[in-house]
Amino acid sequence: MGMSYRIDKANRVVRTRGWGVLLASDVQDVMSRILVDPQFDADFRSLADLTEVTKVVVDNMAVAETASQPIFDFGTRRAIVASSDAVFGMARMFATMAERTGQEVRVFREMQPAEEWLEL
Repeated sequence: MGMSYRIDKANRVVRTRGWGVLLASDVQDVMSRILVDPQFDADFRSLADLTEVTKVVVDNMAVAETASQPIFDFGTRRAIVASSDAVFGMARMFATMAERTGQEVRVFREMQPAEEWLEL
Protein backbone atom coordinates (compact mmCIF):
# COMPACT_ATOMS: atom_id res chain seq x y z
CA MET A 1 0.00 0.00 0.00
CA GLY A 2 2.74 2.35 -0.95
CA MET A 3 5.87 3.20 -2.79
CA SER A 4 9.15 4.78 -1.76
CA TYR A 5 12.37 5.75 -3.49
CA ARG A 6 16.03 6.26 -2.73
CA ILE A 7 18.58 8.00 -4.92
CA ASP A 8 21.98 6.31 -4.93
CA LYS A 9 24.23 9.05 -6.35
CA ALA A 10 27.39 6.97 -6.03
CA ASN A 11 26.00 4.30 -8.37
CA ARG A 12 23.85 6.73 -10.39
CA VAL A 13 20.62 4.83 -9.83
CA VAL A 14 17.15 5.62 -8.52
CA ARG A 15 15.78 2.70 -6.53
CA THR A 16 12.04 2.52 -6.01
CA ARG A 17 10.21 -0.06 -3.91
CA GLY A 18 6.55 -0.91 -3.89
CA TRP A 19 4.62 -3.05 -1.41
CA GLY A 20 1.09 -4.21 -0.66
CA VAL A 21 -1.65 -2.93 -2.95
CA LEU A 22 -0.09 -0.53 -5.45
CA LEU A 23 -2.32 2.27 -6.76
CA ALA A 24 -1.78 4.56 -9.74
CA SER A 25 -1.63 7.46 -7.28
CA ASP A 26 1.31 5.77 -5.47
CA VAL A 27 3.29 5.62 -8.71
CA GLN A 28 2.40 9.17 -9.72
CA ASP A 29 3.26 10.47 -6.24
CA VAL A 30 6.72 8.88 -6.18
CA MET A 31 7.45 10.12 -9.71
CA SER A 32 6.50 13.66 -8.68
CA ARG A 33 8.75 13.49 -5.61
CA ILE A 34 11.69 12.14 -7.63
CA LEU A 35 11.38 14.94 -10.19
CA VAL A 36 11.79 17.67 -7.55
CA ASP A 37 14.49 15.91 -5.54
CA PRO A 38 17.73 17.95 -5.90
CA GLN A 39 19.76 14.71 -6.01
CA PHE A 40 17.86 13.42 -9.06
CA ASP A 41 19.54 13.35 -12.45
CA ALA A 42 17.46 12.25 -15.46
CA ASP A 43 20.30 10.13 -16.81
CA PHE A 44 20.46 7.95 -13.68
CA ARG A 45 19.40 4.34 -14.19
CA SER A 46 16.25 3.11 -12.49
CA LEU A 47 15.57 -0.06 -10.50
CA ALA A 48 12.00 -0.71 -9.34
CA ASP A 49 11.52 -3.51 -6.82
CA LEU A 50 7.89 -4.66 -6.94
CA THR A 51 8.50 -8.08 -5.39
CA GLU A 52 6.46 -7.15 -2.30
CA VAL A 53 3.47 -5.85 -4.28
CA THR A 54 0.47 -8.11 -3.71
CA LYS A 55 -1.93 -6.43 -6.11
CA VAL A 56 -1.84 -3.63 -8.68
CA VAL A 57 -4.91 -1.41 -8.92
CA VAL A 58 -4.07 0.51 -12.07
CA ASP A 59 -6.13 0.59 -15.24
CA ASN A 60 -4.69 0.46 -18.74
CA MET A 61 -5.22 4.19 -19.25
CA ALA A 62 -3.13 5.03 -16.15
CA VAL A 63 -0.36 2.69 -17.33
CA ALA A 64 -0.34 4.36 -20.75
CA GLU A 65 -0.31 7.84 -19.21
CA THR A 66 2.56 7.02 -16.84
CA ALA A 67 4.56 5.34 -19.63
CA SER A 68 4.12 8.34 -21.92
CA GLN A 69 5.48 10.80 -19.32
CA PRO A 70 9.06 9.64 -18.78
CA ILE A 71 11.09 11.32 -16.06
CA PHE A 72 14.33 9.65 -17.18
CA ASP A 73 16.30 10.54 -20.31
CA PHE A 74 15.58 8.48 -23.42
CA GLY A 75 17.84 5.44 -23.65
CA THR A 76 18.41 5.34 -19.89
CA ARG A 77 18.15 1.77 -18.65
CA ARG A 78 15.23 1.07 -16.36
CA ALA A 79 14.63 -2.31 -14.74
CA ILE A 80 11.49 -3.53 -12.98
CA VAL A 81 11.56 -6.64 -10.78
CA ALA A 82 8.22 -8.36 -10.20
CA SER A 83 7.79 -11.87 -8.85
CA SER A 84 4.01 -12.40 -9.06
CA ASP A 85 2.42 -13.10 -12.43
CA ALA A 86 -0.13 -10.28 -12.15
CA VAL A 87 2.45 -7.64 -11.23
CA PHE A 88 4.88 -8.96 -13.85
CA GLY A 89 2.15 -8.70 -16.50
CA MET A 90 1.32 -5.11 -15.57
CA ALA A 91 5.02 -4.22 -15.56
CA ARG A 92 5.42 -5.77 -19.04
CA MET A 93 2.48 -3.68 -20.27
CA PHE A 94 4.17 -0.56 -18.89
CA ALA A 95 7.51 -1.54 -20.47
CA THR A 96 5.92 -2.12 -23.88
CA MET A 97 4.19 1.26 -23.80
CA ALA A 98 7.31 3.03 -22.50
CA GLU A 99 9.46 1.50 -25.23
CA ARG A 100 7.17 3.08 -27.83
CA THR A 101 8.31 6.48 -26.57
CA GLY A 102 12.02 5.63 -26.77
CA GLN A 103 12.55 4.40 -23.22
CA GLU A 104 14.59 1.29 -22.45
CA VAL A 105 12.66 -0.74 -19.87
CA ARG A 106 13.05 -4.43 -19.04
CA VAL A 107 11.09 -6.54 -16.58
CA PHE A 108 12.72 -9.28 -14.53
CA ARG A 109 11.54 -11.95 -12.08
CA GLU A 110 14.64 -11.72 -9.86
CA MET A 111 16.82 -8.88 -8.60
CA GLN A 112 20.26 -10.21 -9.61
CA PRO A 113 19.65 -10.30 -13.40
CA ALA A 114 18.11 -6.81 -13.20
CA GLU A 115 21.13 -5.44 -11.35
CA GLU A 116 23.48 -7.11 -13.83
CA TRP A 117 21.60 -5.60 -16.79
CA LEU A 118 21.85 -2.18 -15.12
CA GLU A 119 25.56 -2.85 -14.51
CA LEU A 120 25.27 -2.30 -10.76
